[in-house]
Formats: sequence, C-alpha cells, structure tokens
Amino acid sequence: MTGAIRDIFKDPVIINGKQYDHLGEVKDALKGLGNQIEKLNKAIRDGSFFQDVLEQAQKLRSSLQKEKDRIQDLLNKATKAADE
Repeated sequence: MTGAIRDIFKDPVIINGKQYDHLGEVKDALKGLGNQIEKLNKAIRDGSFFQDVLEQAQKLRSSLQKEKDRIQDLLNKATKAADE
C-alpha cells in the first residue's frame, strides 16, 4: 500500500533503476478480489452451501468486502489529498 500511495503522489518506488507500478498491482488485486466476492455471492444465492458452510461463506464474504472497501477508501483518500 505504501508503494501505491507513493505512486498516487507521483513518487514511485525505483529500485536499481526500475520503476514499480504498485498502484496498478493494488488495483489489479482489488479487481480480482471483487471477482472472487462475486463468485462467492453467486454460490450463496444459488444455494450451493449447506447451512453451516453457508454461514461461514457469508462471514467470509462480509470480511472480504470490508477489507476491499477499506483499501479502496484509502486509495480514494490518497488520490484526493494528492489532487489538493
């Protein structure tokens, strides 16, 4: 996350002359996480789980969504701060 925030503030991480795209990596990870949450949502809606597993799947979905939202919020705040 630190590297992604540095990218937002136009201060990318450069090691041995190579610039790393941490922001791109975080955005790709968030997209992948969103895709997995959607798959989990579909399985929950379709009744793919027995009750005990369903409850765990719902908890997992909630936890993943909260973490995704937290990371996205951090990126949004950094972007807003960088634009000021």
